[in-house]
Amino acid sequence: PPPSLFSTPPPAKVLSRELETRIKVQIQHLNDCRPKSLAMGDGIKWLKLRVAQVPGHLPNEAAKRLLCQQIDTYIDERIVLADRAISAAAASKISTGESVLVYARSHVVEQTLLHAKARGVDFSVVVVDGGPRFEGRPLVARLAAAGIPATYALLHAVSYLIPSINKVLLGASSMLVNGTLVSRAGTALVAMAAHEHGVPVLVCCETFKFTERVLLDAICYNELGDPEELVPKPPAVSGGAAAAAEPSVLTGWGGTPRLK
Repeated sequence: PPPSLFSTPPPAKVLSRELETRIKVQIQHLNDCRPKSLAMGDGIKWLKLRVAQVPGHLPNEAAKRLLCQQIDTYIDERIVLADRAISAAAASKISTGESVLVYARSHVVEQTLLHAKARGVDFSVVVVDGGPRFEGRPLVARLAAAGIPATYALLHAVSYLIPSINKVLLGASSMLVNGTLVSRAGTALVAMAAHEHGVPVLVCCETFKFTERVLLDAICYNELGDPEELVPKPPAVSGGAAAAAEPSVLTGWGGTPRLK
């Protein structure tokens, strides 16, 4: 049967071996959609190890229940409860009257800000954002809805804003064994600006994002996005139609001769 319909192994087959084969197909599908992060790679290794450790004498249904229980425990302990613990610990570092700077949007950073507001702390937030996705825009709307004063600025203004900041909160994609932080493009610029002005930087990172790898450069393992996202879109007008405007200088860049 197709991998998505796989429920029980054929007769005389071992569940762990058959399931690992099906998992590889799903992992390849994820790789085809988007390069997996370092944290995803460690999570996949954890899942494969748990599948390989399933006792061979267990009935299929019992083995499935065991795996599902282990996966649920992993999610609860390493993600859900970790986010709560991190947000509570980081929120205790925010004091009344402080100005906190965040970059783009991180779920655990957002929960930290909301947790601090729920504790009755009056503070303000500066959301620094960058293209092409501008993830900080919906964050500003959610913070404003929660009653948190929020200011929105782009990345190139961080050197102007950082002198008035008390703390910087950053999210993480991965934390390497040598203490190096891997996050979205622009995070290093924010951290260096804060360091230059003596502003403390707090990184909110769950342990499932910790990895034993070490990167000797900041280029080779970067994720390459769609270049078309950098081409400005024409502004929208009422009715959903695009406003008539001059095309961007980047329009049709792919057809430029001798462009490498």
